[in-house]
Amino acid sequence: MQKLLWCIALLLIGINHINAQSGKVYVHPRAGQAIRSLSTLIIEWHGLEDVWLNSAETLRDLNYGTHDGALAGKSPQGSSYLIRIVDLPGLLGPGKLIISCNLHVYLSNGDGQSGDKTVGVKRVLKPWVAGLLDGQNPSNGEGCTFNDWSADSMEWTVPGCHGENDFGDDNEGDGEEADCRMTPESSVFVPQTSVYPWLAPGYRVWTITPELVNGWYNETCANNGVVMKTLAPWGWVHPRTEEIYPPSERPYWVIEYVEE
Repeated sequence: MQKLLWCIALLLIGINHINAQSGKVYVHPRAGQAIRSLSTLIIEWHGLEDVWLNSAETLRDLNYGTHDGALAGKSPQGSSYLIRIVDLPGLLGPGKLIISCNLHVYLSNGDGQSGDKTVGVKRVLKPWVAGLLDGQNPSNGEGCTFNDWSADSMEWTVPGCHGENDFGDDNEGDGEEADCRMTPESSVFVPQTSVYPWLAPGYRVWTITPELVNGWYNETCANNGVVMKTLAPWGWVHPRTEEIYPPSERPYWVIEYVEE
């Protein structure tokens, strides 16, 4: 029965052959086209950038573009964690069609008080500046903060990238228009454990829709990445960032693609 369901799923997504030895999948995206091999690109820390938007009342004007950790809390008051791929067209090269994209982020601990959590990632609509500071006050647009997506010049509509609207589009609004989409690209359930670190440490995986990632690749929409937040209940989780040591706990992206 499981084998039958697997075969049906392959037919539904347009995959009609699997090489049993190599494990490679071959795709017929449209009738009459040649069989195409599915390739994988893993984008590690050197191909991404991220930033923590710190919601602490006295730290909201500081940039954490090179901090070795972050908090992802709940809208509209909690901290946020933003991450994106740098130069996706350059990393993939021309003539590719992205089939799938997964974001892998290591969660080290939680708040220990709010219970089981659902953590989501949402498409960001403003062109935030990651910055290269670690808890310093940026100037001249040297990095985003909880209050500003480009420090001291352009504000989030709701501090922390919490201005959410599913009808919003990419924009450079200064304190206006949506900061991110309301509906997440995907979400992950994170159970709370009974003792510290209040969750099972390790990687969680969020799926990003191919439509959005192909838009980043083809530059038909702005590559503003995604923002991680706790969707329910209140509380926060602690994602590791690209600066964390050891490198084995840094975030990374996995993209599957074919030649067009």
